[in-house]
Amino acid sequence: MYVMVVDGFYPQDIRVRKEAESIAAGGIPVCVISRWKKGLVRNETCNGVEIVRIGINYSHFVKGIHDILFSIFFIDFVFYFGLKKFI
Repeated sequence: MYVMVVDGFYPQDIRVRKEAESIAAGGIPVCVISRWKKGLVRNETCNGVEIVRIGINYSHFVKGIHDILFSIFFIDFVFYFGLKKFI
């Protein structure tokens, strides 16, 4: 199984979507982990690709806070704790 981590939203990132769907079309299971925002479901399967969305509602304000914390600690805490749960 391939696991892809995206620091954005899965359906909107065309490069990641094309790569994930082409790998899935080849018969290899693919899971994309991306950020979650209101209006999107947490877990879904789209065109053979399993999508797992983690974190809190990701707005511009929250992104700013995370960017500040990342510049200080060099850790994205949303992905750190979300990936720990996923694994």
